[in-house]
This record gives sequence, C-alpha cells and structure tokens, in this order.
Amino acid sequence: MIMLFFVPVIGFSGAVILYRSGECSVDLQGSGNWEKALIDMQLMDRSIIRTGENSSLELDVNGDVISIGSSKTLLVKDLFGTVQTRKKQKWLKGLKKYTMNIGGKGSGQSDTALAGVRGALADKDELEWFDEEDEEGAKLASAYQQGMVLFGNGEFTRAIDTFRSVMDTHGEDTLDGAVAIHMGIALFNVMRFDEAVGYLQTGIKHSDSEFYDIALIHLALSQYFIHDYNNSIEGLTAFLQKSNSEQLKPYALFMLGKNYKEMGNKNEARRYFSEVNRRYSNSELAQEAGQEMEDL
Repeated sequence: MIMLFFVPVIGFSGAVILYRSGECSVDLQGSGNWEKALIDMQLMDRSIIRTGENSSLELDVNGDVISIGSSKTLLVKDLFGTVQTRKKQKWLKGLKKYTMNIGGKGSGQSDTALAGVRGALADKDELEWFDEEDEEGAKLASAYQQGMVLFGNGEFTRAIDTFRSVMDTHGEDTLDGAVAIHMGIALFNVMRFDEAVGYLQTGIKHSDSEFYDIALIHLALSQYFIHDYNNSIEGLTAFLQKSNSEQLKPYALFMLGKNYKEMGNKNEARRYFSEVNRRYSNSELAQEAGQEMEDL
C-alpha cells in the first residue's frame, strides 16, 4: 500500500481580503476561473490575485497587512515570502511608532498643514478669484484631512487611495510635498516599497518640511528593500549629516550596517553595528545590532 504524506507550508494559515477599491478579481483555485474579489474572502496559497487599473487590494496575510497596487497579477503564495522577510525585521515595529506620530488622528501637525492650504490661497494677488479658490481650498483641506485620519488610524491602503485622489487633482507637489510624503510612508507600511520611492523623492525636495527627516529615512529604507543599496547608503548618510532627530539616528546607523552587509562589505557593516551598540546601548536596536554582528 502506498502512503501519501502532505507537508504543509510552514507558517501558512491563509490570507483574507480586508479592503478593495476598483476592479479586482481572484482565481481561488489557480485554475483559470476568475471571480470578483470580495471583502472577507478567504484565499489559499494557490490563489491568484489580479488588480485593474487604478485599483488596489489590502490583505491580512498571517496577521500582517499587505497591499497590492494597480495592474498587478500575483500568486498569493509569493506574498508569504514577503511577509516572512518583514517579520524578520523586528526593528520595523519600533520605527512605526515614529511613523504614526507624524500626522493623522490626534496630531497637531496635520492641523498645521491644513492651515497652510488656506494660507497659500490668501497670498494670491488676484483677490477677485478668492471665493472660487477658497472653495477649492476647502475641498483640498477636507480630502487631505480625510487621508490623514485614515493614515493616523493605520488604514494605509484607504489613505493611499485618498492621497492619490488629492494628487491627481492638485499635483504630486501639493502642500509642499506633504501629501506625497504621507503617500510614500503609507506605501512603505503596506510593503509597496517600489512605489513608495517615487513619492518620497518628491517629498524630500522640500528640505524645510517638518516631515523631511521621516521622509528621508523611509526613502532610504524603501531603497534597501528593493536592493538599491548604493542609493540607500547615500540617503542614510545624508540623514545623519542633516538630521537633528536623535530618536531616528540609531535606525540610520543600523540600516547602514544592513546595507553594507548585503553588499558583502563585512568591515563596514561591523563598524556601523558596533556604533549602534556603543552609542545606543540602551536602545531597542542594540540587541538587533549584536545579532547582526554574530551573523557576519
């Protein structure tokens, strides 16, 4: 008698659709039979996801939230590798608390940016158009505020859709890059690193922005995750030279070590990991840096 043994995929439990915008479809069995993607739909490792133009999906994958952008066709099984890679980066949880402090619910910074909408309009010379522009400004402020509340609540895919709508109407440089910065960080948090890069590059053109530091470090980290190590190193080095944020500096040093490690430069990697241990021995990253050195 022949006995068959089925070995489950380690760490696999399933994926569930949390949010959908636009035309999205799913081939549940991977057999070529497509159906409309629905909220709370349970997916299997062999399921295939397809998003249309200007569409997106948000999934819960083994307890982690991941987002799929427009015009993508992906095998669900491949998403588990992405999630597992992120789970290994425990330091990301520490960075996220700074992300959530840059705007949204309960943040005065979003109020400052919203006030800037009206302020920019009030500076117009053609005051005869003020009423019309003020109405447009009110619509912009309302849409931006909606995106910021979603961002502050951690509803990043919904925030992405809202920010995209704002930029489609007013341009990517709206509010001196503040919308692009929040868009980029929202994309980063749902692991759409390649898309995050372009928006964050737009945002950091405004070096006087209150969001500049957090945008610059998220740009460098996004570049790390898409294996653009040289540009990531350049951005992290610039961050250390320009930033006064002592809370974020250990992350920059740690990620410089990670970049050099990936590039095979063990000496430089060890130098930066050692600096994290020496300068920030009481930080949450010190243990991570020590582990990285052991693995060199």
